[in-house]
Order: sequence, then structure tokens, then C-alpha cells
Amino acid sequence: MAVSTKISKSGLWLLLGVFGLVGAQSAACSSAFHSCYETHTCPPKPHDEAGAAGEESGGAGASGSDRAGAGGVPEEPGAGGTGDAGAPNAAGEGGAGGSDDGPGGSGGSGVVCTTGFLGPHCELPRFASLGASTSAQGISANGKVVVGVLGKAPARWTVETGFQKLQALAEPVDQGAAVGVSADGSVVSGNASLASGVGAFRWNATEGVVLLGTGASSRANAVSSNGAIIVGDMDGPESPSQKHAFRWTVATGVKDLISLGAGAQVNGVNAEGTLLVGGYSGLYDAFLWTNLGATRIGPGTAFAVSADGNTVVGWTNDSGFRYNVTGSGSGAFLLGSLTGTQAKAVSADGKVIVGDSTQGIWIWDATNGVRMLIDVLSSLGANTTGWTSLSIAAGGLSANGLVITGDGYLADAYQGWIARL
Repeated sequence: MAVSTKISKSGLWLLLGVFGLVGAQSAACSSAFHSCYETHTCPPKPHDEAGAAGEESGGAGASGSDRAGAGGVPEEPGAGGTGDAGAPNAAGEGGAGGSDDGPGGSGGSGVVCTTGFLGPHCELPRFASLGASTSAQGISANGKVVVGVLGKAPARWTVETGFQKLQALAEPVDQGAAVGVSADGSVVSGNASLASGVGAFRWNATEGVVLLGTGASSRANAVSSNGAIIVGDMDGPESPSQKHAFRWTVATGVKDLISLGAGAQVNGVNAEGTLLVGGYSGLYDAFLWTNLGATRIGPGTAFAVSADGNTVVGWTNDSGFRYNVTGSGSGAFLLGSLTGTQAKAVSADGKVIVGDSTQGIWIWDATNGVRMLIDVLSSLGANTTGWTSLSIAAGGLSANGLVITGDGYLADAYQGWIARL
């Protein structure tokens, strides 16, 4: 008796889908982070559920597209990518093939990564170096762009590019530092040395590094969320000169914030660019500034302000402080046995604060209180072996309080790092 070898088209599609899944699984992680594949923790490839629903007196209709839907990520399920099943025709023959763009079933439901990694494909280490001869000076609100120094030049870092030196369109940038960055990382500020001049600069991908015309000793320390407002400090007209705070916009250019007086140094700005914070050189007096004028917060220096403009953080009398602009809750932090503390950065809503201390970097939130960053990273499986003397940059915290950047020593080499909680 002859044995039939006929396989329905839906069955054939299933076999092909299985083999296709294996191929996609092996390619889900980059070569640098392949541990998720080896441990079977890569996200599954969503499969087509277009079927052979065209069987009715005639043969089965052609299956829908075998185009896979986007893989699920831990935060949300990916969308499926199936085609419509073919419908039988009146003659009893196979139905027409499903549409390549038909509605699909649900995508993958996410993946649990190997300890110490996260990301859609487990490709992001919880803690990682930003490369040799680097220094991290700030991070974008979305946590995807770090700015700082590569070698001796201002530079910008992303996962895709690593640290790259910022360039002017017509001349080289000899040295300097990138310090401020817009929410999406598209605008960067700092100070730079060019053949044509030295001082505070603004950078974007179209214009390159452009000096603001604020003088050789000036520095642009912070940028508003949309990149339209830049703040910093420059030398004033006195003799001998003293630092003056400035605010720059495309429309007005540089404006000396005379109401702050001589010696003012700006360190941070809120998302809208309407509230500035800093301190006075030599006087150790923290301030905040709005269009209504300047307010002295108290002794010390203000390093950063939350994006919503409600929380200022800094240092006073050997202790980190938090100042509530709109209500109560201001004052020095009670950080247990920690000494020499400074509050250096704050989340967009003021609910997460990070800083330095003699004992190391600490992180605070209302639920957990004060914790040492190294302990939090260890609990997440992050590999910090060999790192010493970790410090955090002023403004080195993402808007959601989950990505932190700073500097430290790895094998006696000073370099930047990024941590993902």
C-alpha cells in the first residue's frame, strides 16, 4: 500500500516557522552580548498564526505571510505579523493566499534576561565602562546619550557609536568638555578650544560645535529640555574679572544675569529653562534664579534641579541637601553614617536623588531611603569587579532615575561608566 507524503500547506508553514525561529533566535543578540542565547533567555520570535482556514470542499488556501511580528520586549508585548487566511472559492479550489500585511496574533510577551543584563534582547549590561580615556559629565533625560570627554576633547556617547569627539564644521576642536545635554541628546553644551576662539559652545549634528561668544573662560553647563536655552557662567566686566551667570537663547543671544551679582556660577536648569541653580565662587552660597529674580537658598552650592523645577539638590556644610521650591521638605539629608555627602543629581519629578560621599555613591528615594549604589548594582547582578573610587557627575541621572553615569578607576585607568537600575 502506498504511503501518502502529502503535507498540508499549513503544516509546511509550521515547519518552516520552527526553523525560522531558530535562526532568528541565534541572531537576536549582538556578538558582544550573546549570553542570552546561550542561556535560552533571548526573546522568542513571534510566529504567524495565519492558517489554512481555506479548506472547504476544495484544498486548503495558501497560508498567510510568514513575516514575523516584532519581538516582545519586557515592557510591552510586540505586535504579531500574520497574514489573513485564504478563503475557498466557489469552484472548490484552494482559497487565495493571505495578505502579507494582514492583522496578526499577539507578539512575544517579553523575556527574562540573564542576571546583570537588560534590554529588548538582553544586550545592555547593568554596569559598563564607557571606554578608556573617557569622562562622563552628564546624561540626557532619556538615558540614551552621555556627554563628557574623550582624551582631551568634548565628546558624546551612545550605545551604537560609543564616545565620539564633537567637531566644528570648519576647524578642529582641540580640547574641552561636554557638560550639558538636551532631553533627547540632540543638543550638547560645554566649553571648547578652537583655532578661532575658546569658550562656551553649543553643538548639534547640523551645525557642529559653535562658540557662544561668551569669552575664553566661559562654560555652558546645562541645557533646557528642547535644547533652545543654554545656561552657564562667564567672566564679567570687573577688573579683576569675576564670574557672571549667563542665559543664552537663539532669539536673544547671551544675556548676563546681573541680578545674581558677581561670582555666580550656574550648574543646572529645569526642563523649560526658566529656573537656574548654582552657587557663588568663594562664598559657598547656593542660589536659584527665575525671571522674578534671585533667591539665596543657604550656604553651599546647588548642583542640579529637577525637570519640573520643584526640587533643588546640592551640598551644604559637609552634607547633601534637598530644597523644595514650592513647599516644605527642604533641608540637609540624614544619610546615616555617611560623611562628606553631596547631592549631585535628581530625577525629573524629584523622587530619586543620587550623590557622592566619602564611602561612595548613594541613591535615595522615599520608599527605600538611602542605599549605596554599589549594593543596588550587586543585587541586580551587575559586574563591578575591579572598579574603585566611583563618582557621579552633577546631572548624571536620567529623568526616570534609573540610569546613572559618572567616572571611576578600572585597573588603575580613569574612565567613565554607565549604570542601569
